[in-house]
Amino acid sequence: MAILPNTEKQGELSQTGGWQKQMARRRYQKGSVRKRGKRNPVWELQWWEDYLKDDGTIGRRRESCILGTVSEMSLRQARKAAEEKLRLVNQGRQVPQSTMTLETFIDSYMVPNFLPTLKASTQGRYRLTLNHHLFRRSEPHGYAISEASTCRGLCCRR
Repeated sequence: MAILPNTEKQGELSQTGGWQKQMARRRYQKGSVRKRGKRNPVWELQWWEDYLKDDGTIGRRRESCILGTVSEMSLRQARKAAEEKLRLVNQGRQVPQSTMTLETFIDSYMVPNFLPTLKASTQGRYRLTLNHHLFRRSEPHGYAISEASTCRGLCCRR
């Protein structure tokens, strides 16, 4: 009579965590409503928000916004406003967006990977266009890629 080995020893679902590792846990957060200030106190909401780091991984950072003044709303009304503000986050409809600036993207990805595949004359023209229209102005340096809808919009912006 043979004794069957335990499934945990075989490395099946019960030992490795199975479906739990593949499925992300649904997040729900109420946020933190606090009173801030002495002279003109306001209700401030703080919550965690996902964002894309420069290397493509997802990170979390603390975000905050002001809900209203203490004289205009009670704590209960501030919590109600906080629920409305966090509804998109809790429903999972808010997608993390990139925080990489346009200049960083061009310097770290486009110039070393894309420009060498072009002919020398085209490379020269692209460098001239980048230096003349994008890098000479101070505005686009602070733009995140997610904020830039079109390159034409960045170049023509005065």
